[in-house]
Amino acid sequence: MVCSHGDKAVLRVSGTKENPGRRFWGLSPLRCGECDFFCWANQEQENVQEDPEKAKLRRKVLFLKIELRAFEWRLKTAVLVALIGWMLLFCLLLQKLGGNSHHGGGLPLNLG
Repeated sequence: MVCSHGDKAVLRVSGTKENPGRRFWGLSPLRCGECDFFCWANQEQENVQEDPEKAKLRRKVLFLKIELRAFEWRLKTAVLVALIGWMLLFCLLLQKLGGNSHHGGGLPLNLG
């Protein structure tokens, strides 16, 4: 919700005797001193019918967000599997290199 001057309204809660706890959209006096924008939150939902094209785009965005989350999960899983694979390969290489020096695979020492 924005006022006619382009300032964003904030969702607030009424503290009056007539409408205790009722939610409304309003502006902070610091935001827009030129107007007294006001709209009940539930009134806004009842009076505004969403354009079918906007509804279609909203559903598409929601679907894309779901696909993105699934893709991110698969990517994180693939990275984790790759890291584990590289760590195992590195450990095997270290074991093989370390094993050669312990079993006489290195050059003999001439002490004398």
